Amino acid sequence: MGDAITLRLPPESAAVASHGPAVGGRTTAPALAAHRGDVSYVAQLLEIALMACLRIEVTFEVDASGILTVSAQDKGTGKKEKITITAEKGRLSQEEIERMVREAEEFADQDKAIEARVDARNQLETYLYNMKSSVEDKLKDKIEDEDKEKIGAAVKEALERLDEHPDAEAEEYKEVLKAVEDVCGPIIAQVYQRGGGEASSGADEDLGDHDEL
Repeated sequence: MGDAITLRLPPESAAVASHGPAVGGRTTAPALAAHRGDVSYVAQLLEIALMACLRIEVTFEVDASGILTVSAQDKGTGKKEKITITAEKGRLSQEEIERMVREAEEFADQDKAIEARVDARNQLETYLYNMKSSVEDKLKDKIEDEDKEKIGAAVKEALERLDEHPDAEAEEYKEVLKAVEDVCGPIIAQVYQRGGGEASSGADEDLGDHDEL
């Protein structure tokens, strides 16, 4: 940095003023008077000089990492100086930041896996309860007894697997759903073919809906 001006400040003064007296009443002025009566006059001249010349603009900037940059510019001369202050205490190290990023990515993957598992389970449960309802109510009089038993057995086995594996992965739920559809699909299709297009349309809405319960 360039040349510095050192001012002797009293203990009670710790601020820089741009308005009002630049030197307090009890401040030791850097001047020597030949007579006591000249002190007041010299102090006034010093005060005026300081107020006229020392027009300093101070800027504080803090970035996202908590690094403080302080810059000061003399508006009279245009001279500018700055200093960067790095507060290490309480800040995260680069290793800690990288570790937190990795953990965030891992948690994101886990969230996606959980969402996929829940969605697959909901689709399976919806299909099973729709089939159970169709056999016992909506299509009760249109399905042969033998086919009812096949559908009932497939639905029962799937529900038992749900109870035994409540935290299964999404792929396992999809496999169970496909197995049930392989049994129930052809039977239901034959029923709709015999019953006509109107019945088929209504059934497609019931059995094709895999939304959450």
